[in-house]
Amino acid sequence: MSKPGTEDALLTAVNENLPTNLHLTVKRSSNNEDYDGLAILTVGRDQTFDFKIEIKSIHRKENLFLLKKAWHDDATDQRLLICPHLTAAQAEICEELRLNFIDAAGNASIVTKGLFLRISGKKPVKSLTNSDNSAARISEGTLKLLLVLLNDEQTINATYRKLSAAAGISLGMVSKAFEYLESQRYYRKSKSGRRLLSPESLTALWLREYAVMIRPKLKRLNLVAPTNWQDLTLKPNEIWGGEAAAALLTEGYLYPETLMLFTHTPLQQRRKELGMLPQQHGGLQMTGAFWGETLKLTLRSQAMLSIAELLASRDSRNLEVARMINDKYLGLTDSALFRD
Repeated sequence: MSKPGTEDALLTAVNENLPTNLHLTVKRSSNNEDYDGLAILTVGRDQTFDFKIEIKSIHRKENLFLLKKAWHDDATDQRLLICPHLTAAQAEICEELRLNFIDAAGNASIVTKGLFLRISGKKPVKSLTNSDNSAARISEGTLKLLLVLLNDEQTINATYRKLSAAAGISLGMVSKAFEYLESQRYYRKSKSGRRLLSPESLTALWLREYAVMIRPKLKRLNLVAPTNWQDLTLKPNEIWGGEAAAALLTEGYLYPETLMLFTHTPLQQRRKELGMLPQQHGGLQMTGAFWGETLKLTLRSQAMLSIAELLASRDSRNLEVARMINDKYLGLTDSALFRD
């Protein structure tokens, strides 16, 4: 659910922009994990229709598919999405999925017993659009926490302190990350514990956003590549990334042209320990590990790190290998893996 202030503005905008013969009355329910509240849609003078409502922003079409999946155990025609302005493409997806919605501009698609409603072509409300931009992109800290959660599905119920240490982020950032994931319907908390919703979609999201939110901020030191890179003795929790990891994960199918080594040791210190020389365009990129030292990376996470670098390279050879590693370790569809 969105923040209270934004939520109030959203509900006000909905009623201001609906036709005069339609009015939405909302009764919030803050203690139910399955929906954000109950609403009554009044049509004309005396027709009323009851809905369980979901109040959230839709930034990607994947959010709509996740919403459909979350609603599968309930009659879809009794559910209603209330959201900021949807694009024409998003609205079309809602109609195809039979997701009832009303957006802040007053566009709507509702099919339920006794009511067939379609309103389209209304322009977005600028004030709401502008105020919501800050939530449009997942943060670096949330991506770091996601690596931990996707690394091992049992980790999600660890204490915030352990998650903080494993992700290399603050306790406050752990809390904010969970709030973001919950607001986007990627995460749910119940009496039985925490649970990620659609880990596959989250994995695809992580792979895409890595190149934008994490990769540019990594500390790197270019060095002369060793003749036999696999003979290097690595420290605990040091791992190969990118093409070098791909070579290991595909059992030598790819011969790496550029080596990447993640380490928690200060880069200059580690360079001296290995006796390597710096070189501006050297074949080895010694890279600062961005996760916490307590995190033990599984093969799944190592595959994610390798694929993310291969995708970011945009090299056709690397993209082919990324597909091979995905098929073996992640199992994402091609459309999820290579979505722009």
